[in-house]
Amino acid sequence: MALKILKFLEDSDISHHLKEDELKQIAEDCTLGYEIDKRSRSAWESKMEEALLFAKQILTPKNFPWPDASNVIFPVITVAAVTFASRVAVEVIQDSHIVKIGTHGKDPDGAKKAKADRVVDHMSYQLLCQSDTWEVDLDRLLHILPLVGVCYRKVYYDPIEGLPKSDFCNPKDIIVNHNVPSLKDADRITHRFYVNKNYVIERIRAGHFNQDFDTDKLSPTAGTPGRMITDPDDSSMYSYSSEKDSETYEFLEQHCYLDLDDDGYKEPYIVILHKESGQIAGIYPRYDINSIEVNEKEQVVRIKADQYFVDFHFLPSPDGGFHSLGYGHLLYPLNKAINTLLNQLIDSGTLSNSQSGVIGRQLKIKGGNLKMQMGELVPVDAGTTGRVADNVFLFPFKEPSPVLFQLLGLLIESCKEIASINDVLTGQAQPQNSPASTVFELSSNGLKTFSNIFKRVTRSFKKEFQLLYNLNGKYLDPQEYIDYHDDPQASVEDYRDYKMDISPVADPNMSAESQRLANSQAISLLAQNPAILQSLNIQELVKEFFESLRIPQEKIEKLTTPVQQGPSPEMMKLQLEQQKLQQSGQVDQLKAQNDAKQTEIEQLKAFIKSKEAEAKVKKMEADAYSKMVDAQQNKEFKDRELDIQERSLDVQEKKIHADLHNTRMKANTDVHKEKIKAESKPKKVND
Repeated sequence: MALKILKFLEDSDISHHLKEDELKQIAEDCTLGYEIDKRSRSAWESKMEEALLFAKQILTPKNFPWPDASNVIFPVITVAAVTFASRVAVEVIQDSHIVKIGTHGKDPDGAKKAKADRVVDHMSYQLLCQSDTWEVDLDRLLHILPLVGVCYRKVYYDPIEGLPKSDFCNPKDIIVNHNVPSLKDADRITHRFYVNKNYVIERIRAGHFNQDFDTDKLSPTAGTPGRMITDPDDSSMYSYSSEKDSETYEFLEQHCYLDLDDDGYKEPYIVILHKESGQIAGIYPRYDINSIEVNEKEQVVRIKADQYFVDFHFLPSPDGGFHSLGYGHLLYPLNKAINTLLNQLIDSGTLSNSQSGVIGRQLKIKGGNLKMQMGELVPVDAGTTGRVADNVFLFPFKEPSPVLFQLLGLLIESCKEIASINDVLTGQAQPQNSPASTVFELSSNGLKTFSNIFKRVTRSFKKEFQLLYNLNGKYLDPQEYIDYHDDPQASVEDYRDYKMDISPVADPNMSAESQRLANSQAISLLAQNPAILQSLNIQELVKEFFESLRIPQEKIEKLTTPVQQGPSPEMMKLQLEQQKLQQSGQVDQLKAQNDAKQTEIEQLKAFIKSKEAEAKVKKMEADAYSKMVDAQQNKEFKDRELDIQERSLDVQEKKIHADLHNTRMKANTDVHKEKIKAESKPKKVND
């Protein structure tokens, strides 16, 4: 398959294959695509930024109806996000494991399960131990996702550190067109990140960035050096801008499609460029030789692009757009109304407590501030009426309106319904004498919304772990894997079995602790029924009971392993004495048995010798008998031979006599015939 694009697979950076004007055009196209995608999600982003101000509880000065008036932010959005994160976090990591793997087909020797267990242990080790950011990023993801509606993880192989990574990405810095159905179908995915100059130089010297990249042309951007997430002009919760930072540079990493071989088909590439200068730092293919499908004419039919980003969604957008909604979008209008009512009630209470009013001119008080202490009486001139009350008028400010207070409670309850926050799920006590079934039903209903959201989250985790599994199959050091397991059966081929079903250990059908306790109570009731208990596996029943209580697996094994109780010290002493006596008796018995065995052996030796002598005599007798039989057989044979010879002579003699007799008979016959012949001739008659 002689394709031009295959040559690009030989280099870590292919930008040096392109001309300067081609690189400039690619940079312009990438920047334009980035701006188009950013504008398409502007409505979602503006609502998100407004809601994040409420989530961060940022107070701004308010000068109406008077300077520094009340401007309290009710924490509806914050509580909703924290509640969601606290429920999900305990499900994602269970018993020091994050991943679980299911195998397909028969496994008679347990080889498939052993392989799956090795992969599960190693991947969990990579994420929890080898990576010092994954668990921290998980906490950030679970708190940010319910606020903004969509978050991202980037799964890739870092050639500098030589490790596969899974990094959390700021949702503000992953720019995707709002009109795409999914990341897989997006024409562009742009990752905006900020790095310092060392980051650029490291990759240039390692050969991962273009060697002609001019670092002197970089224009610094205010921001935190080394941070992959921030917008220096952003005032939201993700802004880490600082005017003192002058060596931070804004880069765009765009996963897009380019036609670099001029065949009319755009191939998937990664383009990294500096946003301000437009310099391209590198271009990398997002495919390998196995991703390319060609026809018989060696034309590219399809190229399957490698995916690096995993998207997590909270609630799908009602308009069908890509960017999902979070509590920040859903609760912001209600939270804003709650803030208004709450501040009005506080301002009303302030006015009611201020006791402002006017004083008549006839009331004569010493000039300046009037200060009084407890129990002190201050003399004043009451004027013409003689009464102080007739010269003092307090404005009749009403107390806070109970109607506004009721309306505030109604809005707060509406927010809780949207966020599925009730007293049961937040751990607050219910009224006394509430039936357990009622509490359980409230808990179950409150979790229905969370369960649907959590299913979407677990699907995203499944994609993330599958990408990490594939990266390990390509880049994992075989010796590192063997050393980790210290098992001769361990091999990097464990990561190249594409029949494994990789998924998070978290249960998509997330349940509350109250439901787990209900399960454990049901198991306890079963154990109390002897008839049912006889038909159950006690060991598995106990194990299921402990698992429902979320007890770690190691403790379950310790608790379910029977422990043998040791004897008392007195009993142990008595047992030792008995063992000594038994051992002494056994020694004497063994000695007697040994002597008996020796006697038996001697007797057996004598018996063997006698048998050997008898065998020699019998052998001599057998030899003599054999010789006698041979002599007798020879004599009989000779006698038979003489008898045969005698019989042969008799036969010859009889034959001679028979031949002589036959000769005589023949002679007589011939004479007789001559005589008859002579007699038969006629006689001559003499005349």
